[in-house]
Amino acid sequence: MESLAGKNIAVVGAEDFGLAIAQSFQKQKATVFLTGPNTTLIAEKAKKLNIRTDVQPMLNAVVSADLVLLAVPEAEIESTCKILAINLKKGAVIAHFSKVLDSTALESAHKKSGVHVCSLYPVNKFYDLEASQRILNNRLHRSYLYGEGDRAALKITDAMFKLIGFVPMTISRESKPKYHAASVIASDYLTVLLEASMRIASSTGVDGKLYWRSIQPLVKGTLESILQRGFDSTLGGPIMGGDTNTVANHLTALEHVSSNLPTLYANLGKHVLAHATQHNRLDKSTILKLHTVLNDVDIKK
Repeated sequence: MESLAGKNIAVVGAEDFGLAIAQSFQKQKATVFLTGPNTTLIAEKAKKLNIRTDVQPMLNAVVSADLVLLAVPEAEIESTCKILAINLKKGAVIAHFSKVLDSTALESAHKKSGVHVCSLYPVNKFYDLEASQRILNNRLHRSYLYGEGDRAALKITDAMFKLIGFVPMTISRESKPKYHAASVIASDYLTVLLEASMRIASSTGVDGKLYWRSIQPLVKGTLESILQRGFDSTLGGPIMGGDTNTVANHLTALEHVSSNLPTLYANLGKHVLAHATQHNRLDKSTILKLHTVLNDVDIKK
């Protein structure tokens, strides 16, 4: 598939990512229809995005669509699908972008109209309209797109989304929550950890902005090291070095910052210790001492 010329795509809803996707598909010469419960809001957003297409009532917009994308809030996916189901053409594909719901949320459309269904989970920070546009404007962004559902549906969405820079990857329906949990840890929990680092440093009286600038080379260097050398070669610190006294001193210091920080440090430390144990980086005596220090946090609570 070299372009989307001759393909009709309906994007349902005013979610930012869906509108940015509509813009990208239009650049690939697809005929794009925008629709949703609030057509006025969608028309306003489309005008700002310079998406030159009619905003139509939902049932009209989807009737000739080869692909229907539900860019509505998660709580509205199933109900929206039921409304559209009777007007979808046989053989079309309907998909949603929920991070949690799977393709069974679209079962009503499959039963009523014989369409193919799938769920798509884009892996990148598409957190608002501007960010989504910035990523998608780079045709080489190569964001992964986890997809599950009908093979026929995924064959079509894979081909279409490749044209706008995505790398499709098929996953099982059962594994979708695990993939999402993994992504949350890699992104949201990383954000929280960096914020915790800021709180700890701020408790010393250091200027927060100055501290943030000072650790950016460390954060970037850590990620670069992981990419080039792997996790085992990158992971260091007092636990990997068997420095029980430093770990104990850290835990004591954190008690004076916030009651939950020693627990956070200890729980993460247990994962580091498990890694060190698995890779035979420490002797049994040191492992036992570190276990004791880290578990003391739970006892104190």
